Amino acid sequence: AGWRGWAALALIVALVGGAVLAAAAGASRTDSAYPRFLAQSHASDVVVSPLGGPGVNGYDAAVGALPGVATSAAVVGINALPLTANGLPDPHAGPAVASLDGRYGRTVDIPKLLAGRLPVSSAPREVAVSQISASQLGLHVGSVLKMVAVSNSPHPRLVPLTTRVVGVFATRGSILPVTYIDRDALVLASFALFRELGPDYWAFDGTYVTLKPGASLAALNAAS
Repeated sequence: AGWRGWAALALIVALVGGAVLAAAAGASRTDSAYPRFLAQSHASDVVVSPLGGPGVNGYDAAVGALPGVATSAAVVGINALPLTANGLPDPHAGPAVASLDGRYGRTVDIPKLLAGRLPVSSAPREVAVSQISASQLGLHVGSVLKMVAVSNSPHPRLVPLTTRVVGVFATRGSILPVTYIDRDALVLASFALFRELGPDYWAFDGTYVTLKPGASLAALNAAS
């Protein structure tokens, strides 16, 4: 119900000649376009993230087994940033994100693929990018995207990465940004990249959760 305030405008995202464009559609379709997208993407209801340290060693998986949880998808943020044409980290991009359990982007919060596909979980040099990333960095399927990974150690280690863009996608946040993070460039990497770099390149983690009908968010918060 909270999304009804956006009913004055529907956004159609299209890939035209390698450039990603966003166009406003007429109001006659606004009542159903965005809710349809949420339904088709199996949109999550809430994200649960641990306090005080990584949850990749069991906490994130345990969240998915809590009462009231219908489906879940755990993700990890990797301290790896795309580089701009001048070789500097993109100030409008956050850490790369990867699925921990293979469900994010495939069974929960499934993005709209505008071109190509999602990265294979076992391919550390494959990435997919949001349409915002594609526009800001001039990327398309087949582009080479140079990145840099930064360790969390007292004396940070920089690891240059050369990745290949295998897909361009749109998410509910990149179509209708609600937070400032939604407006940033997003790079979806593979779990193989996180495994290759190791835990010292951990940025954050959390679990996207879809609640069972009638389940209470307050009860989930108390249980987690």
